[in-house]
Formats: sequence, structure tokens, C-alpha cells
Amino acid sequence: MNAAELAREGLEKYGDYPAFYFGDRVWSSREHADYGARIATVLRAAGVQRGDRVPVIMPNCPEVLAVFQAVWKLGAAIVPVTPQWGAKEIAHVLDHSDAKLVVTSPELVARMNEARQSAPRCAQVLVLGPTGGAPDARDITPEIAAAVPLEGMVDCAEDELAFLLYTSGTTGHPKGVMLSHKNVLVNHRTVTSMGRLRERSQTVLMLPLSHSFGVLMMNVCYLTGCSATILPRFDARQVLETIHTRRVTRFPAVPTMLVHLVNFSEREKYDTTCLESINSGAAILPNEVRVQFERLYQCKVLDGYGLSECAPTASGYFQHETVRPGSIGRPLPGVSISIQDAAGTMLPQGEAGEICIQGPNVMLGYWKDPETTRETLRGGWLHSGDIGFFDADGFLHLTDRIKDLIIKGGENISPREIEDALYAHPAVAENVVVGVPDPVYGENIVA
Repeated sequence: MNAAELAREGLEKYGDYPAFYFGDRVWSSREHADYGARIATVLRAAGVQRGDRVPVIMPNCPEVLAVFQAVWKLGAAIVPVTPQWGAKEIAHVLDHSDAKLVVTSPELVARMNEARQSAPRCAQVLVLGPTGGAPDARDITPEIAAAVPLEGMVDCAEDELAFLLYTSGTTGHPKGVMLSHKNVLVNHRTVTSMGRLRERSQTVLMLPLSHSFGVLMMNVCYLTGCSATILPRFDARQVLETIHTRRVTRFPAVPTMLVHLVNFSEREKYDTTCLESINSGAAILPNEVRVQFERLYQCKVLDGYGLSECAPTASGYFQHETVRPGSIGRPLPGVSISIQDAAGTMLPQGEAGEICIQGPNVMLGYWKDPETTRETLRGGWLHSGDIGFFDADGFLHLTDRIKDLIIKGGENISPREIEDALYAHPAVAENVVVGVPDPVYGENIVA
């Protein structure tokens, strides 16, 4: 078992085709697989072994996808890190994950060297390009070009670590979410079976590949033989140009991206009639935003729900299903979801409580944090920290985060309900509602 099987399966099924567009370059599927296999050879020579954690800190590009495959082929765990993080946050990941080396790009070398000052075990900075003369950094592009592609892949146990994802919180250091090869394989294959990306279609990958949603869609692209235009970051104009020129039919996005596309003043300059459906995730999608996007772009928007701790998808819609306003779909096949109160008692349909998840997609735990692991996985359920309920037809509705509830004068107030009302106003593009201290009511409401 190995998460790299997903890319291999796609190559075996669809053969050689234009897999990735990036700037002026086109990578074929076989070319990209060969490049990843040569990176694996170089990483093995640099000392990467089965079970190691390998941070990769780069903007979106085809090389990042290849490093994922290389690390997995060796039986090591990939540790993708947000390239916007500062040296302090990166240093925590390098040190906490016990990384021997880090893979990065030229523009981030200086930040990596600064971070390494607090992570002495990380002895090497491997750069996919010029190092700018930085000490202890090595440009490995000549080694990759000369390397013999590594054949095969390590056969890992289903509970071996494949993916260590550091998620930032509101306080303290980021937590390392441990996802196994089984977590990745089962969840990503299940999502693919829901038909959200059609085989051999054109799509856009603009979700950060340091995020679980981005990694999911990377693997769905492999499994469906899609041709993906990779964008380093989200830019509304660039997305619309890509849809227009590549005749994109479906793509994944977070709700904020849809808001920007709705409000982009020059959208009518681009032909977007090719669009069929959008896969929205990673945050609550206000129904008003969904309605506006569907009206303006004449396509379907399908929501889903999950979190990094469940690899990442727990519920959603099959492509053929009709969206139920306000709902995030039904539990994925093989996944169980319950609504529980603070004491762990399961609540009946229609009653709101904490969304709790069981299934083969649930994480192993948090790296080096047994106490938080026990608390989050208590009772055999992944406790999400989100509030929701099931309707009479078994559709899940997400209402709030437990920590976001505003308690004013002893009353629990849902900020999302207020946000949804504000989204309906034509002058509002985005909004957030929070509670602030109040000497009389305890908390008051600010938008």
C-alpha cells in the first residue's frame, strides 16, 4: 500500500497525455512521472529513508506534485508547508517533525536558512533551482537531470504515515495532523467515485498544495486523467483567462474564490460557457454566494464538508445530485457521522450539536501530541469542533464552529446566520461576524 499508487493508476489507465500546464510549459503524464521518479533517486541518495518526514516548501508548480510522488515512493512522509509562513513558523515544523532536510525553491532559500537556525537536525536545504550562494543549500536540478528514475515504490503498511500536515490554529504552534497511506488512498478514491471531476476534462489547480483540499484534488486529477492548469496562486483574472482559453469545465475552489469571481468587474470579457460545475470546500459556502455564482456563470456549485483530520472529506454530493440549500451533503460511502452533545450523547435528527466522524479517513492522531489526540478522538469519534444537524432526509447542515458561537445575555447566537443575511445585501462582497466583550451582556455582536 502506498499513496503514490494513485498517480501510477492514472498513468496506467490513461497513458501519456498533456497532464499539467504551467506558464508556457506543458508536462505530459509520463514526463512528469519520470521526473518524480528521478527526484526519488536524488532524495534517496541524500539520505531519505522509509518513515522519514520530508518538508516541501514551494509555491504551486508541477515540481511540487512530483516531490509528493518521490517522497511517497520512498515510503517517507510528505510535510507540505505554506510558503507564506515566516521563518519562525517554518522552524517549528522543521524541528517538530525531526526533518533531516527540506526541499524548496530559489525564492525561499533565505527563509529556509533562517528557519534552520532553530532546527539543527535539518542539515540540508535542497533547492529546485539556483541557491543564490546560500550556505548549506544545494541546487539539485543537475542531479535530477542525471539520475536514473527509481522504479517501483515501498509497500507500506496501511497505518504508516504518508502525510504530516501542520494546521495553524488561533493560539500556540501549528498541530501536525498524521494521515496514513490508507487514509489518503480510501478517501481520495471515494471522492473520485462521486464524479465531481469528469474523466479527461480540463481543470484548474489553484488551491494551495500545502492544504489537504489541494492535495485531494491533485490525486483526483491523476485518477480521472484530467489536464490541469496549475496557477501559483489565486487571481480572478488569471482564472477567467484559463477557463476561456483551456475550455475548463470543472474546478475546485474555496468560497472566497467564488466571491471574488462573482464580484470581478470584467468577467463578461471571458467566455465561461464551458463551465459545468464547481467543487466548493474548505469553508462554509454561504447559500447566497452559491446562488449568485450559479446565476452569473450558469453552472452547478456542489458543496462538501471535511477537515484535515479526515483526509479531508467527510460529506458531500455526488455529481448527479441536486443541492439542498444550506446543506453540505450526506456522509461519504464508508464514513459515519453523528451529532453529539458535550457529554458525548448522540442527538436526534433536527437537533444541533457537535459533528463527529468515524471511518477509514480519520487521522492517526496529532504528531507528538497524545493529549490532544485523546481529546479529539475520544469515544472512538473524531470530534470536529463544528456544530451541525441532520435533516429528515439525512442531509448534513453545518451551522457554526463551537468556538465561534456568540453568547449575549446568556443566549447562544449563531454568527453564520447573521453573515448569511448580510451576504444577501448587494453591496456586501464578504463579511464576518464576531463576538466582542461587553460589560452588560458579556458579549456583543460586530460585523
